[in-house]
Amino acid sequence: KKAQIPKTSRIVIDNARGNTRVVGVDIDEVRLSGRKSVRAMNRDEADKANNKTDVRLDVSGSTVTISGNQDNVDGSRISTDLEITVPKGVSVETRGRNGDFEINDILGEVNINSDNAGVRLQNIGGRVKIETRKSDIIRAVDIKGDLDLKGRGRDVELESIGGQVTINGAYSGETTLRKLAKSVRFESAVTDFRVERIPGELQLSL
Repeated sequence: KKAQIPKTSRIVIDNARGNTRVVGVDIDEVRLSGRKSVRAMNRDEADKANNKTDVRLDVSGSTVTISGNQDNVDGSRISTDLEITVPKGVSVETRGRNGDFEINDILGEVNINSDNAGVRLQNIGGRVKIETRKSDIIRAVDIKGDLDLKGRGRDVELESIGGQVTINGAYSGETTLRKLAKSVRFESAVTDFRVERIPGELQLSL
């Protein structure tokens, strides 16, 4: 699927179950492709579930909404992996329940909210906000703006962050911080520390 959009649009992605990959390039349209998996008791149920969960791409002004429509089906397990190509200048907002997010080469802001997701970000120009209830890894590299991380998970790896960094939550794995230009604050039930900047590397473990 394709749609012409302004280069500074807001992209809203609602993919309850499945992985989502977003890449910014020099275009003036959004391109959407992907793969859907349907688990059902028989072929007829699977076909009905598939027909009710068509991935939608809606454009309203400068807002583009992409939805997997997975809540339209009961009794079937559906997972949709999305590949989305967008103009570099957009901002991206994602919501999910179970599935990883990979977002690269976006000049605007990125906002991720998920129940269970690994998150990998690279080359983001604006502010980044990540909130997860569970994650195996949060990895962010080359972020120009502030980074706000909240929730629960295991490993955290942040590198080359230009703005302020705030980490608030419970992370039980390895936390690695490299080349952070501004102040860092880490708060959890057992940890509270602040650092003015980290020109080298700082590692924390449970």
